[in-house]
Amino acid sequence: MKKTLFSVLVLVLVTVLSISVFAATYTDIDGHWAEESIERWTDEKVLNGYSDGTFKPNNLLTRAEYVAIISRMFEPKNTADLSKFKDLDKDAWYYDSFAKVFTLNAIQGTSSTTMNPNANITRQEAIVILNRILDLKVSGDTKLTIYKDSSEIANWAQKAILAFTSNGYVNGYEDETVRPTRNISRAECAKILDACIGRIIRKSGEYDLTGVKGSIIVLAEDVTLKNADLDKVFVSNDSVKKSLKIDNSAKTDVVIIDETQKSSSGRSSGGGSSSSRTQTLKITFTTVSGDESGDIYNITKEGTVKDGVKLTVIVDGETIYNAEEFSEANFAALKEKAYNYAKANARNRADDCEKLLRTAYKKYYLTDKKEASVALVEKLAAASNITKAERSKIRELRDLYESGAKTGKQIYKENIATYRGRLLDAYTALTYDMVKEGLNIL
Repeated sequence: MKKTLFSVLVLVLVTVLSISVFAATYTDIDGHWAEESIERWTDEKVLNGYSDGTFKPNNLLTRAEYVAIISRMFEPKNTADLSKFKDLDKDAWYYDSFAKVFTLNAIQGTSSTTMNPNANITRQEAIVILNRILDLKVSGDTKLTIYKDSSEIANWAQKAILAFTSNGYVNGYEDETVRPTRNISRAECAKILDACIGRIIRKSGEYDLTGVKGSIIVLAEDVTLKNADLDKVFVSNDSVKKSLKIDNSAKTDVVIIDETQKSSSGRSSGGGSSSSRTQTLKITFTTVSGDESGDIYNITKEGTVKDGVKLTVIVDGETIYNAEEFSEANFAALKEKAYNYAKANARNRADDCEKLLRTAYKKYYLTDKKEASVALVEKLAAASNITKAERSKIRELRDLYESGAKTGKQIYKENIATYRGRLLDAYTALTYDMVKEGLNIL
């Protein structure tokens, strides 16, 4: 259905690791390649050992264990409602960590209703989660092709792995591979944290950071950083930020941890004041009416469209897409997410077709944007290989709908078996430029 196809375009825009022991008592890390990193992060109370006095450096990390590590390191205070994730037990030891780290936009579910906390986490997943907070930029002209297995890196992980590689935080293995899909070990996790986090400061005072590299986490007020050569400092709240003093404030970004989901960062000056700039594009669809005379979705847009912008799409309070970065390079991940969402809608939500039809009709086809939206629908139809006969059928259904002879729900039920495939084709045919056109029409 013609309006449905356009609406499709619019919609896409749309551990605890057992009991803690001191590093000095570990019996199984002497001489290990990650010994110093393990000791450091144990002393920082970010990593824990086991009650038998071991650390088990070669054991694999689960998603829950890794999220707990991230929570202990950044100490976010806000919590999210995770009730939609059916496999997160509210009484589980890890639940609070998930609820806090989720507010940082660092983690996503393995589906719209699952988080899979007990699954082992891969190296690329761990790097992506950490980089969603650190927001590292690619340095120099490093290419992922330096790794022999670069083709195994998922589209959604390429930017993060490239950023970590170019900044020297990930170097791969002796055989020139990075092994993105291999599950990460406890020792590897400690080493990566050691590379990208220069220091965690939990007490007031003056700190000499000569030679310290990586990001700094400041969790106390009245801190002065001397001899700092830093790109980014994370602080726990606005009060900490205001009392922070950095001797090279002109080149250091100061980011409030519990506001990282807003993508707001600024240049610190003097006492840590900042200026901010919009980096997030947020598209929100909200159901506002169910009667025949009203719109179904109220659509709002915050932010701008450009390469590198972060994109969030929310439908009736549910975030269906939350991108680390919205750009040509990772657009495949958006298409995959949208494809899966369309597939779920086609199978499970029989009222969506009518909502989308009426929204498109009321908001676009009866406005001064009709010509532009029709042209975009034609482009999408062409990209989806809609045949001449199918276009004729679409026009017929459109006429039935506009005349009031049939409701969108009736049309949906009668034709979904035929048009489900075309709905999904429309998603996979989307291009970055099409999305930008759609947003401009909004």
